[in-house]
Amino acid sequence: MNDTIRNELESRLLEERDRLQEDLDHAVEESRDASDVGDLSNLKSHPADSGTQEDEADTDLRIAERATERINRIDAALTRLREQPDEFGRCEVEGKAIAIERLRLVPWTTRCAEHAPPR
Repeated sequence: MNDTIRNELESRLLEERDRLQEDLDHAVEESRDASDVGDLSNLKSHPADSGTQEDEADTDLRIAERATERINRIDAALTRLREQPDEFGRCEVEGKAIAIERLRLVPWTTRCAEHAPPR
């Protein structure tokens, strides 16, 4: 892998990390706002409202968990790219080079398409 491709992949990783961090920050803020709503009124809320708030809180939690997991994968990929650039882009299962097309789509991957876990 040449320096141009490495730089391209590093930029892609950093952009995706920034986007995910924004998603995470937004989910945390939404979760905070949802928990504060009940404190603003002395009126009892309707049970359906409580269910909706719980659903929204669950959704925010899932978004935050996924963003955190992906950020961790991206951080690991950035570490590999910077500390072991010759090993970056190799399948952890068989050690062969991962297709550049796959790396461009999923630069944090550690496996080639053949060994990717099922979705």
